[in-house]
Formats: sequence, structure tokens, C-alpha cells
Amino acid sequence: MNESRYFHRWTASLMMVLFLSADHGQAQTPPGDLTEMSLEQILGLRIKRSTEPGVVETTSSKWSISQRLIRISFAGNRDGVRELSDDEVLWARPPAPRTDKNYPIVPHAIHQEAYVTKIGYEMNDRWSWNFLTPYIVQETDHIANTARGAIPADFGNFIIRSEGVGDLTLSPSYLAWENEDMSLTLYNGLSMPVGAIDEKGDMPAPGDANQLPYTMQLGSGTFDYLPGVAFAGTYRQLGWSIQALGTVRQELDRKAAD
Repeated sequence: MNESRYFHRWTASLMMVLFLSADHGQAQTPPGDLTEMSLEQILGLRIKRSTEPGVVETTSSKWSISQRLIRISFAGNRDGVRELSDDEVLWARPPAPRTDKNYPIVPHAIHQEAYVTKIGYEMNDRWSWNFLTPYIVQETDHIANTARGAIPADFGNFIIRSEGVGDLTLSPSYLAWENEDMSLTLYNGLSMPVGAIDEKGDMPAPGDANQLPYTMQLGSGTFDYLPGVAFAGTYRQLGWSIQALGTVRQELDRKAAD
């Protein structure tokens, strides 16, 4: 079933980056939770052109290729800022009441990796294009209450995993303004739903191959518009940037979630 939906998510960040040499890295905005921003956005949107004043270019080629790895892990559960023990979150067998604060199955740890290959093309002094292909590996450790028999004993502690190519991203950028110390760059990206949304795995449900949760799928199932703006500058060896990045989902494919 397809459901048309417009989804808007904006993030803003202020980042300070210390440049240890003239050949600096790209500033990034990793979110507090990886599910709040796509891996393509985290890895693909650059803050400042590679041709900013003061940087000596080592090649005159308009083409570039790079590969980057991001690894993020989360463990435990929280209620606001308070850490919760497993006993507080996991529902015990009756007569303990079942509430909206406890669950028969609880995610205990999340591990996510993305290997992103980026091909860049500097069309001229102001326009550049980036094409990103991510390979995603993610797994979630779960604990479950098997005391009642509704959940098989083998699933007292289990892992679900997914791996494969994620959504592809085409991200043009335009250097709207710059001087010796500052620059303003505009982005207008498009994410294409290439990643799988029908990944299956062994879960505590009838059958050996069950549909994994939507958060464990490799793609979004929708074309996404990725606008953004970045204002960046340098002062001696100190670099700073302010950026606003957005995701606008044009159509949400609910097949994986249903």
C-alpha cells in the first residue's frame, strides 16, 4: 500500500573544527540518534568547497572519489535523561502489570555502520556534484521475557541484522558567496529509494524469515528532497560553520512497515 505523505525534518548545528593542517577534513553533523537523519545526509553534505582561499590544491582534476566509514553504537534505555535498567523496561510475567513503560521484547544495543563511496565533480568555481553510494551494516541486540511461553526460549536474547546497499544520493551544491574568510553554500539533493525495504530475519514469530522492523530496513522507500544551506568561515587555524539541512519525503511506501 502506498501512502502520499510530506515529511519535513530540519536540523541546525553550530560546529567548531580545529584545522591541524591546511588539508582539513569535512565538518559533519552527527545527530544524537541516527534514525533522526539519513546516513546520506550525515556523510554527503559538505560544509565548504575544497577550493576555499588558503588551501593549496594538489590536483587539477575536476573529478574526485573517496570512501568514508561511519560507525555508531547505542546501548541501554533512557526515560528522559535517566538511565533505565533492563528490569525496569522488560515486562515481568504476571501478576506484574503490563503498562506503557514495560515491554515483552526490548532492544538492548544498536550497532550501525555505513561505508559510503562518494564520486565528486567540480563543474566550475561555483557548481559541484556529488554522487553517494552507501553500504549499510546494522544489527540490534534484544532481550525478551520468555517466562510465559509466548516467546520461544531461544529468543531470550537474540540479534536481528540487515546488510546491503542503501538509498543513493545525488547532491549538487552551489557556492553562492565567498570572501577570503567566509562562504555561503546552497544544497539541493535528491535521495533515490534503491535500498531494500523488505529485509527479513529470524524473529520470535512463526516462521524462519519474518519481515524486519522498518528501522532495520536499508532504504526509506521514498524519493527524498534534501535542501540545505551552510555558512562557514575560518580564523587562523580555527574553522566554524553553521548549517541547516532538511529532508522532505515525497511519497512513503508503507509496504515494509505494514
